Formats: sequence, structure tokens, C-alpha cells
Amino acid sequence: MPSTGPIIAADQVSKSFGPNEVLRRVSLPVAEKDMVCVIGPSGSGKTTLLRCLALLEQPSTGRVTMRGTTIASPKPDSAERRAARAVRPEIGLVFQHFNLWPHMSVLENLIEAPLRVKRMARHAAVAMAEQLLAKVGLADKRDVYPMLCRLRLCCSTSRPRRSTRNYGARC
Repeated sequence: MPSTGPIIAADQVSKSFGPNEVLRRVSLPVAEKDMVCVIGPSGSGKTTLLRCLALLEQPSTGRVTMRGTTIASPKPDSAERRAARAVRPEIGLVFQHFNLWPHMSVLENLIEAPLRVKRMARHAAVAMAEQLLAKVGLADKRDVYPMLCRLRLCCSTSRPRRSTRNYGARC
């Protein structure tokens, strides 16, 4: 039977950078299938909170738990560090200004993390990526490359370059 508690939670999390307190005792439980929006003015700590939840920042006080197990606190012990390593592959964060690798197709960008982080078999990663693309109506963009400046790529010398890749296509 699935747990009814939060899948991930911030419990009284504070974060300071020197004298600047960015987060002050933030608690946020997130249950499975919850959709949560973190909104606020620029500089209010939204990204810092997400970075603490994603284990990219260590909280100054408080703790982060996943399925009831502490995965981040100000002074983690060895058990907490092991727990954090175990769940890290399950945590993802898309930054405000994310970038796709321009030399890789949409599909190649999607399978990069499952292949490298989860060590998933290539055929399984491709199948998962194709399913996700179909789910959001982007299956036809599978082999498209992120839009790049054609001038920089193709016209930086006086002779034109040939390319079989569709660099100018829009995703």
C-alpha cells in the first residue's frame, strides 16, 4: 500500500549565505502527484529552496526528508549521506534558463541523464524518451536539434559549410 506521507518535504529549512538569510524556517510537504508552485518576488529564495530540495545546497538549519528519511541537514552523518546518495538519481531540477546541448538531438538530450546517471540500457532510455515525447505531443521533434544561430555555424568563414543535421529547425 502506498505511503500517505509526503514524498519529499522541507522541515523548518533555513539557508544563509554569510550574513544574508535567504530562507527562514520554510516547511513544505509534497505528496505524490501533488502539483506545487513556488512563487514570489525576485530574490525571495524560491530557487534556493528548490536547490535544497534537490540536494544542490545544504540547509543551514532544518532538514529535507524523502519518504520519511532525512536526506539533508546542516551536519549530515554517514547514514544521511548514504540516504542522499541513494535518492539523488530520483531527484531532478530544471533551471530557469535551462539549455539543451546544441550538438545533440532532442532525443539524445532526453536520454543523456538516464544513460549516465541511472545507467539505463539505451533501448529502454530511448523507449522512455519516445513515450514522454508522445505524451506531450512532441514525438515529431525526436530528431530535431536545438535552434542555433546559422550565421555563427554556417557563415563564419567565406565558404559555406554543408551539414546533414537540421540545426535550424525549431523545437
